[in-house]
This record gives sequence, structure tokens and C-alpha cells, in this order.
Amino acid sequence: MIIRALKLQGGSFSQSGRFTGVLPMLGGFLREIGCVNITYVPHVIDLLCRDRSLRGLRHDAAVVFKLFQPFIARMGVATQEEVDQLYEQMKFEMMKDDFPRSDAPLTVWGEKP
Repeated sequence: MIIRALKLQGGSFSQSGRFTGVLPMLGGFLREIGCVNITYVPHVIDLLCRDRSLRGLRHDAAVVFKLFQPFIARMGVATQEEVDQLYEQMKFEMMKDDFPRSDAPLTVWGEKP
């Protein structure tokens, strides 16, 4: 829903609208502001929700979705009632022991000459 709302607003770099498409753009953004020696470091994080140390990550994901709710509703992707219901379902499912999740963030940096 977040990605669809971003696409409708014109805030997506993805042709399909299934992803934000921002990761492939990061190096170009740095080049546009004059950076050189651009470095890409991919990460893979296995977020098994049984691990207590991941409580903060689950909380952060819930906060992000909560903060995006008015935007999703304003863009007409879903009603406030629908996003409220989905939010509660998301919190419940993320707390289940068998909820596996992985993420692949990308760190990109460059140097200003």
C-alpha cells in the first residue's frame, strides 16, 4: 500500500510500482551532488521474530506503517478503516513465533572531492 501510494504521488522510481526503485538510484544521486569513489555495501538480515533482540525492529516497522496510514488513505489506496485493520493484523502476525522475515538493506556512500 505504501509503495502504491508513493507511485500515485510520483514518488517512485519503479516502472512496475511493486518497489520504490530507489536502491538502483542511490549511486546516481551521489554522483549528481559531486561524489566520487561511490561504494555499495549490501547487507542481508535474517529477522526471525523469535529473537528478543528484534523486538525493536518489529516496533519500528509498526511505527513506520502507522505513520504512513494518513498518506495511504489520502492517496485513495485504502480507507482509514482498512489500514487500521491491516495495522492490527500486521502487529499480530509479526509477533507470531513462526513469522520469518528477511531484509536486504543497502548502504551507499561517496566522497566529496
